[in-house]
Amino acid sequence: RVCFDGEVSSDHTYASAKNFYIGSAKCIWNVVSGLLAVLCMILTVGTGSVEWLHAAEELMHRPGFDPKVHFTDTWPADEKIWSSVWPHARGRLGIFHWLKRITKTLRKNHKFFGQAVKALSDVIFWMDPGDFKAVLLALENGFFKKNHSFYKFSKAEIKEMEELGQIYARYSEFIRRYTYSDPDVILNALATWEE
Repeated sequence: RVCFDGEVSSDHTYASAKNFYIGSAKCIWNVVSGLLAVLCMILTVGTGSVEWLHAAEELMHRPGFDPKVHFTDTWPADEKIWSSVWPHARGRLGIFHWLKRITKTLRKNHKFFGQAVKALSDVIFWMDPGDFKAVLLALENGFFKKNHSFYKFSKAEIKEMEELGQIYARYSEFIRRYTYSDPDVILNALATWEE
């Protein structure tokens, strides 16, 4: 049986493929369930559909695998391919790629860029409050490095990092992050725009 909740995400990664030295493979194509179980992972030469199509078709033959929602970085460009491979899956652009497409349109040197990206992120994600508080305490108590040595951050420095959304960006490995449901994202967005 497949560790599967009806949602899947497929994507390519180049960074992890560097750990493999097999022929001309340059990237990894993988499929992960909404429960974060790796359902399929193959080494590929590139990102074209010819590289991963057979693996996606084979995945459909697994008992219990029939995705209802599929998140990918190429939606809606590859809609025809995906609807022929996983016909019951509703395709969606993955949240990371959706955010990336939006932030690419913003001027990175604008004085409110960091605040705007943080506000957008806050509409979609929430951080585990206990983890976040633990990171703030660790910053205050000097358990993180700045310029290669341990450093006690002041409350003002921490507040500035928090306002610019830099705490999660710098210390994400210590903070669990969750995604709001679709209706909550809409409500959060409306509340943000009303402010």
